[in-house]
Amino acid sequence: LARLNDPRAAMHRELAVMSVHDPRNPDGPETDELARAYAAHVRRERELVRVGCFVRDQDLRSVPDAKPMTRLDRRGFARSAMWTHYANGNCGVCLILDGAALERSASDALSQRCRAIQWGDVRYVEGFDPVILRSETADLIDRSAQSTHHVEEVLPSLLLKNRDWEREFERRIIVDGWTDGGPCSIPLANALVGLVLAVGFQSPDLALIAPLA
Repeated sequence: LARLNDPRAAMHRELAVMSVHDPRNPDGPETDELARAYAAHVRRERELVRVGCFVRDQDLRSVPDAKPMTRLDRRGFARSAMWTHYANGNCGVCLILDGAALERSASDALSQRCRAIQWGDVRYVEGFDPVILRSETADLIDRSAQSTHHVEEVLPSLLLKNRDWEREFERRIIVDGWTDGGPCSIPLANALVGLVLAVGFQSPDLALIAPLA
């Protein structure tokens, strides 16, 4: 699983600050100093987050009488945009995974090595995004809100993207508090049910995927 790399989930998003002084503590540090200290805390928290992204099949029950090609287009591995964006320019491979088995494997491998694991379907929104706004806005006066901001505001924002990406039909795993130091990875042996090669897949690369067969 990767560190945060989505522009909308960047580790170094600036925090919004609405005032210069804490009116309840006029002799205390200025808000910009608090902001710098809290921004460092935010970065530390986000550096311990790992995210894995998967493409879901659309619900085939909604088109029981559809033509075979229509039904095929609802499978995650059949979407041409995904091959273009994420499969090495249509030269890679797509692993077909059993979702329930994947989640069990992730829990077995990671649950004792992090604070929390969360699975969720990405929600796609259009226009103004209040979830992202709240994740970027820190209350520098209410310290109790700071302690819950990462869990209640930042992590939920990782399950939300602009409607431009709706075609991805994405499901994510969010691993919070990864302090292991090594790679954050999910064993796939019990979840792998298929393998699809891109049209541009090169035969010399077969040796790389042969162990998956």
